Amino acid sequence: MYLQSRIALAALLVLSAGVLVAAATISTPTNNESRHSSGSTRRLQEGEEENSSFLDSVSDFFFDEHCDRTEKDISNLSDLSDWMSTLDPATNLGDITLPGTHHSAAYVLSTKFNPNDAEYQAIQDASFGVDLPDKLIAPWVCRFALTQSLSIAEQLQAGVRYFDLRVDYDPETSTFRAFHLLFGLRIEDILVQMKEFISDHPTEIIVVEMTELLSPSATAGVKQNLAQTILDTFGSALLPASDSLPTVGDMQSAGTTVIVTVKDDDVNSFSELIWSSNGIRNTFANSVDLQTMIDYNQERLGEFGTASD
Repeated sequence: MYLQSRIALAALLVLSAGVLVAAATISTPTNNESRHSSGSTRRLQEGEEENSSFLDSVSDFFFDEHCDRTEKDISNLSDLSDWMSTLDPATNLGDITLPGTHHSAAYVLSTKFNPNDAEYQAIQDASFGVDLPDKLIAPWVCRFALTQSLSIAEQLQAGVRYFDLRVDYDPETSTFRAFHLLFGLRIEDILVQMKEFISDHPTEIIVVEMTELLSPSATAGVKQNLAQTILDTFGSALLPASDSLPTVGDMQSAGTTVIVTVKDDDVNSFSELIWSSNGIRNTFANSVDLQTMIDYNQERLGEFGTASD
């Protein structure tokens, strides 16, 4: 059972038969800001050997050992926590434009690289044969690896209902974590924010897409832990996978207001409550300019045959 989707910086839900049933999602203005909330820091990797003192001195000279975003004032953040309560219950989920964010959880990152990320290898290749220690380049990388200025809870408050999570297994901590070049939050710490939100706002529907799972250490058995985390977190709120989409009213009345898709057969075959995302095409403007993002998403709306207003 597959839910085919297209994404214009979020998710466009399409039936597996290929019939267009939803509008492309549009990113919020917070999408590509590279700032960090107060107190969220990236610290250099621990456990360095004693003979790294010289490297420490060089690193401290050129880089601050913390990588903090500028403190963000969210006192004026719009409260769109219940915008889906105003929808006609007879509206099919596929006919709704869901606002979404790219690399949704990359608002808190460590300075520990995910060596499985292709971008990490690209950085190494660009060093012209110079073996640059991760300790030196991580503080620089984290400044552009951050993609969000709001936490998951704050994005939900701002109206975001589609979340793009890049997830991989970190064998050193034996946990699944979000990442964007650098490892970030544990998946449990991300999903619990969504769970708390839907508990407080039962009319709101959330779509979560998880992709990547690159680590060779993530065996089928290890991946079952990720599947179980999803099930344990959302429980009866998960909508069972299907070839069709229900109405908003049906989801709200049944309390099944969460769709989780995982682009990994070992995970999505674990339970019928986890959807496959093999049909999702993820596109984004790759720009920090607001007007560029708006224009790009308007073009995607036209491609997907939806209204542009």
